Amino acid sequence: MFQGITVRAEALTEGLVELCFDRQGESINKLDARAVEELKTALDIIAAERAVRGVLISSARKPSSSARTSTNSGIGSRGPRQR
Repeated sequence: MFQGITVRAEALTEGLVELCFDRQGESINKLDARAVEELKTALDIIAAERAVRGVLISSARKPSSSARTSTNSGIGSRGPRQR
């Protein structure tokens, strides 16, 4: 259905699609601008398929013991908080 650099979508069984975060060439998945754009594209493709009844969201990476965030992604960033 869809294969991006960070997200892929594939039909599993009748009516079920897997939406998998799987950033190629990286040890972790990052939710950056590219991932958001690919997610939007994948969801548009899935939504256009009338036969889809459910979406399984997964990650190809093992869970890490600590969550890391990047403030350099540019998503929703307004700069440092003013007090």
